[in-house]
Amino acid sequence: ASYWFMRLTAPGWPPAGTPVLPTVLPLVMTATLVSSSFTMHAAEIFLARGERSSFIIWLLITIALGVGFISMSAYEWNHLIHEGFTFETNAYSTIFYTITGFHGAHVAVGLGIFTAVLLPALHGKTNDGFVKTAGVYWHFVDIIWFFVVSQVYFW
Repeated sequence: ASYWFMRLTAPGWPPAGTPVLPTVLPLVMTATLVSSSFTMHAAEIFLARGERSSFIIWLLITIALGVGFISMSAYEWNHLIHEGFTFETNAYSTIFYTITGFHGAHVAVGLGIFTAVLLPALHGKTNDGFVKTAGVYWHFVDIIWFFVVSQVYFW
């Protein structure tokens, strides 16, 4: 809400001191997260079929995509900070790092949940309800990214 209020009431946007934000990297990040939802769905299907090894493979692919997303966020933050776009540059930078940081934290939590699913699965133990809940959480975090990327990068 703070972002929208500032964005809609500012005489000029983005505020002075804001570099041109990349547009290709956020699109790649979006493709990565969308892909991870499909791979998580595939993992769930294989688990339902009782194909544990395929479930583990698709879960590992999902984890790798999540790690890739976080890595791209870290790369972008590093690049922007070295350009002088820090947490204190202006109101937009504060909002940018807060919103993208909170989303990244939720991705990290999802990766932790997937690790909690993976470790027992490697020993032949799974909890279908836990896996489904982890999948719903992941899909939700992916959907939220559409709002983040559209508002923070492209609006």
